[in-house]
Amino acid sequence: MHLIIIRGIDNRLTEIDINFVSMIVIFTAAVIPVYIAIKLNNNSYSGNNNNNPNLKKLAIMLAVFVLVHGVYHITRFLGFNLLAEGVFEPLSITILIAFGVLLYYNNTPGKKERQQEAKA
Repeated sequence: MHLIIIRGIDNRLTEIDINFVSMIVIFTAAVIPVYIAIKLNNNSYSGNNNNNPNLKKLAIMLAVFVLVHGVYHITRFLGFNLLAEGVFEPLSITILIAFGVLLYYNNTPGKKERQQEAKA
């Protein structure tokens, strides 16, 4: 690999090197949402009165997106470009859009909450 920096040698990163580094960084970053999804227990979480039952769903969906995106980089690194571009890239984009929709509706107050805010 071209990751060793030595003067006089072409030390540009290739696409394979970039996918390898991305794969490592993404799976390292996936630890955080996976940990949060495991530790959140909506039934026993009582640290706050504004308990949000969708928080665990959001953490799980974010973790799934990050892991699927990591699998995309693995398949690109291994040379399976058709599988990566045809399956895992659209799948990760779909999961990310679903995460955004769930996040939007999770943060948007419902009809009852809007009525309570209007009364106050």
